[in-house]
Amino acid sequence: MAIEIVWEPMGYHKRYCGTVTGTEIADSVRAQIADPRFDGVRYAINEYEPGLVIAVDPTQIAELELLEKTAGYRARGILITYVTQDPALISILSSVYLQSLMLIYPKVSEARACIRGLLSQNQTPDPEGRLDPALYLGVNELTTGTISH
Repeated sequence: MAIEIVWEPMGYHKRYCGTVTGTEIADSVRAQIADPRFDGVRYAINEYEPGLVIAVDPTQIAELELLEKTAGYRARGILITYVTQDPALISILSSVYLQSLMLIYPKVSEARACIRGLLSQNQTPDPEGRLDPALYLGVNELTTGTISH
């Protein structure tokens, strides 16, 4: 399978490999949103394997952005991390998905360290139990929609 999701206690780790289409990505997002575990999600790790080919057209990108907005990733304070070292993919990621806080890392271990740090600083979250990354990363950074490290 080109997309594999592993559920974790407070989030999920999704791996993309081979060739992935926009339809496959949208189907995987719909499945994760429909899963009861999604209600407790506070972070997401999206790992793109080296050599990954993503075949997505502008219509599919718009659909993915709408899915993200409808699911309320930003409103729920879900921290989304992307793991890749591919400059072209980083450029694409930086131009889409602007509804959410995004952090891009070259290694899964770096993404996990960031998530651990933010969650540990947020021991007493707001009443809805949502992470407020603006408290830790700065409001100005959030207004850009994308943060790359």
